[in-house]
Amino acid sequence: MKYTCLKMATFGGVKYRPGDVVEAEMIQPGRARAMQDMGIIAECQELEVGKVEALTLPITAEGGVVELDATPDAVVQAVCILQQRAEDAVATISEVEDQSVLILVNACDSRKSVKAAAKERGVFLEDEAAKAAQEAPEGGSEGVS
Repeated sequence: MKYTCLKMATFGGVKYRPGDVVEAEMIQPGRARAMQDMGIIAECQELEVGKVEALTLPITAEGGVVELDATPDAVVQAVCILQQRAEDAVATISEVEDQSVLILVNACDSRKSVKAAAKERGVFLEDEAAKAAQEAPEGGSEGVS
């Protein structure tokens, strides 16, 4: 097991800074839990590179903090939009199909035109989804006698 150092600390005569990885054998046996409780170390969460399917992002909204599940591709698309000039960002937003991209852009961008475009596109996608749900046949058994 590995740990991430959260505060300056010395283990086994080696100095660690916040963010450094500390091997389990560097910590005295039976002390890891106490060190975690004191906020000195935390267990490393090892992820396989390229295997992340979704990210949970804290988004501050009017009513508080909301957790948004987004794919890595959605985050990349949102970051690309955030880097564009306002006119280009508005044009790109008009083609976005993923609500999480729109939510991220709206939460992170301070430009009024971009925020308005993201909100407008989000409402449009919600309306389209509602229409599709109403038009879908119930039960899916048409033509069966």
